[in-house]
Order: sequence, then C-alpha cells, then structure tokens
Amino acid sequence: MRCAARLALIGSSYYGLGKYDSSLVYLKKALSYPEPWGFGWIALLTGRTQQKLNNDSAAFNYYYQSINELSKTINSQDLPGVYTAVAGLYLEVGNIDSAIHYGKLSYTFAAQKHFNKEAMAACLLFAAAYNKNNTTESMHYNKLAMMANDNLFSAERKNQLVSKKFN
Repeated sequence: MRCAARLALIGSSYYGLGKYDSSLVYLKKALSYPEPWGFGWIALLTGRTQQKLNNDSAAFNYYYQSINELSKTINSQDLPGVYTAVAGLYLEVGNIDSAIHYGKLSYTFAAQKHFNKEAMAACLLFAAAYNKNNTTESMHYNKLAMMANDNLFSAERKNQLVSKKFN
C-alpha cells in the first residue's frame, strides 16, 4: 500500500473516533503526495472533516476536488456519496435549490449503478430538503428511500441464505 493511502487510513480512523483535528493532519499529509492513490476518496473524507470542523468553504473546495477526480472513474461508488455530502452541506447553509440539484445528481448516479445504500441516502436528503416547502415531494422521496432500503436488505438476506446453503 502506498504511503498516501496509509496516511489517509489513519486520518479515516481518527475521523471515525471523532478526532477531526487529528484526522485533518493525516488527510492533508496524504493529499500532499503527488497524485496520491485514491485522491477522490481522500478529498471526500477531507471535505467531510472540514465540514465537521465548521469550515464550510474548505469543505466545498475539497468536495469539488473529489467530484472532479471521481468523475474520471465511471463506476465510482464514492461519487454519489460526494454529491450527497455536497447536497447536505448546501442544506445546512440554507441553499435548498443547490441541495436538491446535488441530491438529484446523487440519486440518478446511484440508481443507474444500483447503489441502493447511496440511493437511499439521496432520497432521505431530498425528503429533508422538500420537507418545509413541498410535503408531496417529501413523501415521494421518503417512499423511494424505503424502497431502496428494502432492496438493500433483501440483497443482504439473499447473501445470508446463499452462504448458509453452502456452509
């Protein structure tokens, strides 16, 4: 494993522990390497860390870097996650239209690639964005989120049954 990836994993661990300042130190070191492996994922995590530290402009900057990098990889499962993160940050700062725009990008990409977990997250974000202004749309996206959730757990149940059958 490359050094930048190791540093990013350490940063990810600190993020999981809620130690965002420590996480940021390691993530920034990882990003300092020329063209680090996994740059899109590292930038995404750095954006999330900046968001936790209430550095919204820095978070947006890292999110957009992540989108640029992950867009080069057509089948990236991280791309809808970045779109959802950007939409969530726009929702936090009160820019509902931008939140809905990025939420739609997330949902469209996730649905096309059958990423049920990401589709469910996008739908829940839509429901929150539409909640105040349009209860019909909010209900629609809540239903879609529940369908994605059901599909996600249905796939997990199938895997469990298959593994029991062959054990």
